[in-house]
Amino acid sequence: MSRRHFLIGCVALLTPAPRRRAQAAPASEIRIAFIGDSMSDGYWGGVIRATSKENCQKYTLGRYGENGTGLTRQDKFNWAEVAKSILADFHPDLVVVSLGLNDVQSIVEANRTRTNFGSPAWSKKYREMVTTFLESLSTVPAGILWIGNPVLRDSAANSAAQERNNIIAEAIGTFGPRARYVKPWQLNASGEDTFQAFGPGASGSRVQLRATDGIHFTTIGYDVVAAYLLPIFVDQLQNSKIEVVFPCPK
Repeated sequence: MSRRHFLIGCVALLTPAPRRRAQAAPASEIRIAFIGDSMSDGYWGGVIRATSKENCQKYTLGRYGENGTGLTRQDKFNWAEVAKSILADFHPDLVVVSLGLNDVQSIVEANRTRTNFGSPAWSKKYREMVTTFLESLSTVPAGILWIGNPVLRDSAANSAAQERNNIIAEAIGTFGPRARYVKPWQLNASGEDTFQAFGPGASGSRVQLRATDGIHFTTIGYDVVAAYLLPIFVDQLQNSKIEVVFPCPK
């Protein structure tokens, strides 16, 4: 697995980085790791563009999204084990997770034990895998923010995604204060969200926010989502006694 992280703020982008940090980061540096599937990669992009406009705080954003991955195929990609390696290499102050898009399938554990999708045991096993993954990240200073999957265009896919969101939120709710479920960005701020490809951008003008696949966001869309997520990140860091300034004072 690749190891990619980028430094935003006072200095230029750096890549790749050394596997081990020689010493702890200064208090003025905020380190956030983005872990998960392709949606996580998009969130990283939106946040890196947003924080690059700030010059009073140094942000190091770790890009650890792996397209096509999830929790169900542990035999092919074991996120609980990979997460431990990320923590050892990157030493994040905060971890942001987005997983679940690729988990509409049977669960195959590392030892090849199989739990069929749609069976009564699937939800219980999936919740256990969420908890195991959370435990692998439990030492992060400001904890874990897990962003739920957004509304999808296909009704069947959306229904399954919302069911996974419920399982993830329930597992996080019983895990303790080290983890927090973040409701996905919604075009409609209140009530039930519905998929719409177009909506208001940062300037208020109508733009295309969702990609043509009916799942992901456009670049502009990820920028809109980043504006929603950043205050949540700042709140989590400050509640964990980590000093952060956002936005920079005018």
